[in-house]
Amino acid sequence: MSGLFTTEVKSGLADGGGAEAFRLANLNIDRRLTKGSRLVFLTYIYNASRGTAGTEAPDLAVRIEVTSETKPLIRTDWLKVQTEGLTDLLRIPYSAAIPLTGMGPGKYTLRITTSDRLAKTTTAQSIGFMVQE
Repeated sequence: MSGLFTTEVKSGLADGGGAEAFRLANLNIDRRLTKGSRLVFLTYIYNASRGTAGTEAPDLAVRIEVTSETKPLIRTDWLKVQTEGLTDLLRIPYSAAIPLTGMGPGKYTLRITTSDRLAKTTTAQSIGFMVQE
């Protein structure tokens, strides 16, 4: 799994998540985000298993977690990664938008865990960010 690329979509902009949000905004290098905006992330999943014959569709899932210090704030169920229509299954993109409404100013951690259900392996990446007024 690659590192996490992040951007911010200010409230009031188009509500498209994922690739659309990355088209509308630049990468946010300092990861200081405005309360009420959306944090959008992008990662790539590399070398997903294609089964023993090497011809099966990848079976991937992700879990998204946001914590403040050690307190969990957001934890999704396992979300299936859609691979239909992708031509490059060696580098599978995954992106999502996380609303920051309700999060007070402070430091947070975003953790993305990927499960390759065919290979029975998991991997994770984390990144810190700040919410400001």
